[in-house]
Amino acid sequence: MKCWLKYIVIIMVGLKSFFRTFLPASLYGLIRVVVMRFKIVIARLCHYHLLTKIRGKTTVNITFLVYDSSVWKCEGLYQRFILDERYNVSILVCPITNCSATDREKRVNICFDFFKSKGANVKIAEHSDVLLDEADIVFFTNPHDITEQKYYSKLFFRKLCCYVPYSHQISSYDNNYAQYDRPFHNLMWKIFAPQIEEIEIFESDSINKGSNVVVSGYPGVECFFDKSRIFKSVWKDQEDNKKKIIWAPHHTVSDPNLKFSNFYSQASLIFELAEKYKKQTQWCFKPHPLLYSNLLSDGVWSRKKINEFYESWRTSPNKQLELGSYENIFMASDAMIHDSGSFLAEYLYVDKPVMHLAESNNVTEYLNKFGLACYSVCCKNVPGNMAIEPFLLNVIEGVDSKKEEREVFLSQIKNTYFKNGFTPSDYIFDYINKYIINK
Repeated sequence: MKCWLKYIVIIMVGLKSFFRTFLPASLYGLIRVVVMRFKIVIARLCHYHLLTKIRGKTTVNITFLVYDSSVWKCEGLYQRFILDERYNVSILVCPITNCSATDREKRVNICFDFFKSKGANVKIAEHSDVLLDEADIVFFTNPHDITEQKYYSKLFFRKLCCYVPYSHQISSYDNNYAQYDRPFHNLMWKIFAPQIEEIEIFESDSINKGSNVVVSGYPGVECFFDKSRIFKSVWKDQEDNKKKIIWAPHHTVSDPNLKFSNFYSQASLIFELAEKYKKQTQWCFKPHPLLYSNLLSDGVWSRKKINEFYESWRTSPNKQLELGSYENIFMASDAMIHDSGSFLAEYLYVDKPVMHLAESNNVTEYLNKFGLACYSVCCKNVPGNMAIEPFLLNVIEGVDSKKEEREVFLSQIKNTYFKNGFTPSDYIFDYINKYIINK
């Protein structure tokens, strides 16, 4: 199987390069669809063969591929699998290739240390080829082609590949290609979608029409409903009891396809508001992991200015910088202001005041149906950023103008994806377990 599959992949790669270089875009698009449909057929045959082999094993090896701990949303699923003796579970930290060698190594080590500190069975991918070779089922936690191909496309036909999205999938842009119709999405064995609204998008915009998509709910928010979990105090100590505000700016400072970010028009204002109300508030700057590198490449701010801005948040008495996981920050906060993507949905689960920072309703052009529903229960900004300070004053005074609408929305989510304590991780585990056991 490996031999003929290898030659097919080589031929496909060569044809793709030729067609993209010499054919008109419209014709290339048509050929892309035909070629992808052929790949989908091959992938399904491979999946059938792999599934047959797995069903005959007494122990099934499951590996999670991770690039960055800040977008790790599979903790509940990982824990669910390790409780079953049938499964041998591991985490592989994969290198991010779109950065310098120094930054790449630093990111790998930070991510590895994060999981090691939790007692997870974690290895660095570049030192653990055997572990990946022995994997039966591979969980991807990121759809983007930002790592070496042996941890990405070369696995699509060799393993039963699953994808649990790292975000809540609230956006719609660039004809939905990036989130729903990459080769990645079409060639996965299973995609576990966060909400039912995604089925319609996959059916409409992906070449395989969503035939590999299963609606599970979003594992990334399970911790907010876990009454047994003890959240750490990660906010800076203050002399007085202050309102804790999160500012979470998006990374799309210059992306023409997804215009979420309002960073340049708001960064100084928000810093000034944090200073103006420092007796009543403390703040956490929680930027998207890509914001720093995008600011550098955009060139509007100098490297010195960017570094000084980040450092000022890190060192100020009533401010802090958070670049890692955010569950503890969320739970102890009092409000959030943001123009983020996934946080548009995720912060709603903690049921606290939230403002979206878009200065006009044009942002709705970049939201899918679920994203629009989330946006509708947030407080809104206005042109000139004139609504930010009034929102902040409401938070200080304990006023939550959207509480009733938000709680109705949240109740619907709970009743759909978290019935009777059953979680999305439980659903994914049961789905795979039954698929393997039911011969």
